[in-house]
Amino acid sequence: MSPTRGADSTRSIRAAGYLAILYGLLGVFAGISGAATFIPYRVQNSQTLETAELVTAISVIGAVISLIGVITGWWLLRRKDRAWRVNLGVALGCVTTVAAFAVATPASTPSPVPGGPSAYVFLAVVAAAYGLEILLLVLGRGPHRAGTAIARGI
Repeated sequence: MSPTRGADSTRSIRAAGYLAILYGLLGVFAGISGAATFIPYRVQNSQTLETAELVTAISVIGAVISLIGVITGWWLLRRKDRAWRVNLGVALGCVTTVAAFAVATPASTPSPVPGGPSAYVFLAVVAAAYGLEILLLVLGRGPHRAGTAIARGI
């Protein structure tokens, strides 16, 4: 392992950690905002009561998963062993909740935010963002693990 490769690995993991914190904070904000939208308001704006409750529940779940994402981003920066696996789960969970939101949002509601992009465009953006984070994790994974194994004398 060359010294340059190890430094690239550390930068990749740190960048993934910062992205996890950023995405997590944005997700917590979006989830709380989505959950705070009152169900009667959603019912008045072309959603059935069941759909409004479902979208609210999905928003709460997304906020909780995003909060875990902030924690795993911190773990990545602190080089905790479990951070890598948990962060992959958080990325999958966030993309899944946005996909569930896109499916649950009625077709008559063209966007999750008035004047914003459609739910499926939002899903594509979220998937691409988490794809970048996962790419950084994968790029930093191999040399990072080898570096810790050598440092520990294993």
